[in-house]
Amino acid sequence: MRSKLEYGAVIWNPVYNKYVIQLENIQRRLVRFLAFKSAEVFPPRGIEQYIFLLRFKIPLLLNRRQYLLVQFLYKMCRSLIDCPVLLSQVNFHVLSRTVRSSPMFHLPTPSTNFLIKTPLFQSMSIMNDIDVFGLSPI
Repeated sequence: MRSKLEYGAVIWNPVYNKYVIQLENIQRRLVRFLAFKSAEVFPPRGIEQYIFLLRFKIPLLLNRRQYLLVQFLYKMCRSLIDCPVLLSQVNFHVLSRTVRSSPMFHLPTPSTNFLIKTPLFQSMSIMNDIDVFGLSPI
C-alpha cells in the first residue's frame, strides 16, 4: 500500500491540509484493518491513529513524504541524481564568517504561494530546519 501512496511523492506532494488528511485516512483504515487482523476484533471507535501507528511501527505518511523530499535534494546535491537544471536552482547559503546556526540553503522571498508549494522550495525549507551537522543545540 505504501508504495502506491508514495510513488512520485516528490512531485505530487500535497500541500493543502485537505489532501494530506485524505491520504492519512487511507493509512488510518489500513492500520485499523491490521489491528483487526491481529486481535480478530475491530478496535472501538475514537481510538487515536497514532496508537496504532506506534504499535505497528508505521510512520505518518506526511513524515515519509518529507523524508523523500529531503532524500531527493540530498541525492541531487551529491550528484547521485543527474539533473543540472534543478541543481542550478539550488542556492547554497554561504556566510562570510562562521556562525553556529545558519541555514544551508538560501530561500528566495516568495511573492506567490506557487513558489512555496514547489517540491524544490519545500525540500530546501525542510532541509534548513534539520540540523544536518549537529552544530546547533536542540
